[in-house]
Amino acid sequence: MNDQKRAITPVILAGGRGVRLRPITSNKRAKPFLKAGAKYSLFQQTLRRAAGLAPPIIVGRAEDEKRILDECAALNITPLHIILEPSSRNTAPAIAVAALSLADENSQLLVMPSDHAVPQTDNTHFTATIVNAANHQGFTVMGITPRKPSRQYGYIISGAGGTAHSFTEKPAKRAAASLMRDHNALWHSGMFMAPACEIIHAFKRHAPDILGAAHFAIKAGKTRSNIIYPDAAEFVKSPAISIDYAILEKQDNLRVQRLDIGWSDVGSISSFAAHTIKNWLNLR
Repeated sequence: MNDQKRAITPVILAGGRGVRLRPITSNKRAKPFLKAGAKYSLFQQTLRRAAGLAPPIIVGRAEDEKRILDECAALNITPLHIILEPSSRNTAPAIAVAALSLADENSQLLVMPSDHAVPQTDNTHFTATIVNAANHQGFTVMGITPRKPSRQYGYIISGAGGTAHSFTEKPAKRAAASLMRDHNALWHSGMFMAPACEIIHAFKRHAPDILGAAHFAIKAGKTRSNIIYPDAAEFVKSPAISIDYAILEKQDNLRVQRLDIGWSDVGSISSFAAHTIKNWLNLR
């Protein structure tokens, strides 16, 4: 592993329950741990995609502790940290505790949801794109070239010089077609990267209440080996809000990196079923 790859720490978000996929999902069968007809779960596929980088930080639900440990062990992966949320507070608090857990604030963090699907192919293009994006010391969001107008995804509209001009949250199909045609808009993949110190600074500026709750949750919590158990009473004080609304849509000089890896968030029953059938056929 070269120094550039070693300096990029994946933050793998494994706390999503996948409520839009019920009854396929449930409180005991969260979306990241579904295999969708593949050899590995969506969570494990994300771990494999990040395998060329530094050991990951995993943020997941406390009730999924054994599953997270078992699925990491099955791939012979030892995370830097496993942070087990005592309650679900959305992605912004999860990312805040991850950034605060890192000793080296200059390390680049690559935030990766683990409930999305990417074809199981060679990771060379993904890793090369991520390493290239790490040359930018600010925030970089990963945009996917749309395959068709869809109201299932958010869109990123690029401005001059590859900056993010604006975000549009799940527009109607006709509006999505217009965004693709007139504004070269990309699907918002949920992946982004920035140095840990920049993420912490952004929380101080835009969402200090989230950062404060994360700080005291870690301080009052417990640590066993590489597992961090944030304090429940402190963690729940954080507003439940996504990183998009808390930070990204307020951030200046946000850069967009095109990432063409066949991504899908498999967020509906129909898209999940289609992805599962495709995997079954590929495994035959």
